[in-house]
Amino acid sequence: PSGDYPLWFSVMFPLWQTPGTWATEAERAEFIGQSAPETVTNIKGPNIHQLANWLYFYLGPCEFDQLLRAVFFETVFAEPLPWLLGIPANAWQLLQPSIQMGEYLHYSLPPTWLLTYEDDGSRLGFQRAFGRWDHYTGHWVWRPGIELFTFLWGPLNALRFLVWPALVWALFTRWRVYSALAFLLLLYVMVISTVDAPPESRIYAIVYPLGPVLVGGLLVAVWERLRPILGR
Repeated sequence: PSGDYPLWFSVMFPLWQTPGTWATEAERAEFIGQSAPETVTNIKGPNIHQLANWLYFYLGPCEFDQLLRAVFFETVFAEPLPWLLGIPANAWQLLQPSIQMGEYLHYSLPPTWLLTYEDDGSRLGFQRAFGRWDHYTGHWVWRPGIELFTFLWGPLNALRFLVWPALVWALFTRWRVYSALAFLLLLYVMVISTVDAPPESRIYAIVYPLGPVLVGGLLVAVWERLRPILGR
């Protein structure tokens, strides 16, 4: 297609409020009239994201959403069994712990080893960072903070091993607030998993804190049981 397509940067957010297509009718017709664009025929890897950007720009939000719904239902009707079997797998992927940060990159900031830094670092540790998947494209970052985040990721994220026991405990505990949170977490995760594979971190982020809350409740309950035994 002619012209540039927008990138997913914050400067483009206001365009999301614009109804209809963001391109001219001539550009839209040219895009729709393409017989076999290279980006469409090769959609493995980063190209699928590039294709989504183009579709969103040339078709506009409403048409793009309509196209996505049509593709989703076509996939479900064509292969209902793999879709059903994929729901628990997607849910597990959302709730499972990931100690190795490389396995969880799309759910967090990138680790320091995936970044390259420019500048001499003389400005109290602030340097320009560049990384994979456009996480950083020359942004000023505080390098000591990124180093600390990378170091603490494994130990802190290990607590997520307790999310599944915490869910089971919360569903049967007398503390109803934890039962309600567990129900909301499971419901949201299952709903996301039916339409998103693998689930997007920005969507799951809405209920991401519920897991640590349940783990905290479980640890408090275990401590209450152990305190009489320990004599405290």
